[in-house]
Amino acid sequence: MNILAIESSAKTLNVAIKTETTYCSTLDFSLGMTSETIMPRILDLCSRANIGLNQIEIVACSRGPGSFTSLRVGMATAKGIATALSIPLVSIDTLELYHYPVRHIEMVKAVVVDARKQRFYCALFDRNGRLTEDLDATCEEFVRYMCDYARVFVTGPDVQLFKTSIDASETLSKQPVELIIDELTHRDYGESLAIMALAKFRTEGPDHIGSGPTYIRKSDAELVRLSSASTRQ
Repeated sequence: MNILAIESSAKTLNVAIKTETTYCSTLDFSLGMTSETIMPRILDLCSRANIGLNQIEIVACSRGPGSFTSLRVGMATAKGIATALSIPLVSIDTLELYHYPVRHIEMVKAVVVDARKQRFYCALFDRNGRLTEDLDATCEEFVRYMCDYARVFVTGPDVQLFKTSIDASETLSKQPVELIIDELTHRDYGESLAIMALAKFRTEGPDHIGSGPTYIRKSDAELVRLSSASTRQ
């Protein structure tokens, strides 16, 4: 099947097309510019894969947690293409996507994404799947989840920021758990997203038309609105 994959959760816009015979992808460090970048990248990939946009059969996208604006743009684009072509849309949890390429590593894995405000979207996995739900935690809070394990492999697009937070804290550097830091921080997740989406589609079918991004924290705009409403009361 011809699968278009869109990953826009973090600082990198990753767009890919996977067909029966080809795979091509682009990586753009375009946080804040996703809406201007995404459609030209899709059309360029169609050309490289020697297919027309109307030959896409499934659209896959990451659904979060991650950057509020980039997630909305990525999913809106995916929904628009899926609706226009009357093809399935399948979304994948972002932290599960980031775990997929390292799933066979024989230790517990921690996936981390910068959530700003000195916090991370994060989760723990082993070879059988999840050990925690998606979390919105400080570095200190997340390390407490790891202390039940001797060694933890830490991965994700913001693993170096997480490591810097660990190194800067005397308390965290003395924790008993050994953290193994993934050195590949700019991984191409497009093929993983396409594979995961196809497997999910075959077992669960497409997303419901009303589905949307996964947010585990209110946006700054929502917090301002809630604060204003509270003040008026």
